[in-house]
Amino acid sequence: MSPCRILAWPALFALSLSCQRPAALGASSAAQAADPEWHKVPRERWVASLHGYESALRGIATRNGDAQGEFTDYISAIHNRLHPIFTGRFLASLEDLPEDHPLSQERLNAWVEIVLNKDGGITRIGILQSSGVEEFDLGALEAMSQASPFGKPPREIVSIDGRVYVQWQLWRHPYYACSTYFGKAHVLRAAKRAK
Repeated sequence: MSPCRILAWPALFALSLSCQRPAALGASSAAQAADPEWHKVPRERWVASLHGYESALRGIATRNGDAQGEFTDYISAIHNRLHPIFTGRFLASLEDLPEDHPLSQERLNAWVEIVLNKDGGITRIGILQSSGVEEFDLGALEAMSQASPFGKPPREIVSIDGRVYVQWQLWRHPYYACSTYFGKAHVLRAAKRAK
């Protein structure tokens, strides 16, 4: 049995596969000017999160939780903050790159793990699986960081250590981008002690 329950690999009926602009943000947010230098994020800031990052969940004994509906709402709240930054700024900054540029490959994707505190701020962040292009991984980390804090999470999805664990696959492909379909959470529960 898995050491933790993966919550909210969201139902297709509840969340769209495509990364559409959140309606609540309006057209002005989507029309933010793309910064042509945005993909040149300082590497030094993210070295510890790029290479050798170990999941906060690795080796933790847990049991299943139950917070599907609550997480679906919260993952949408994260997306509403993340989308205008990751898609509207970072991906938009890559549009004029030559077709043969490494950052122009639509298949690029990176798994990012964030650990949130009770107020929705990031306490830990790292790349679980690299896209293979460091500049893309840097952009994913920077976008997630700039999007936080994400607001107070509902208590049903807060683990016994007071934190919320989220993993999100971010894509270069504009249709997938930061879609809520690729966000998932793990809720930790007290493990039964060995006798």
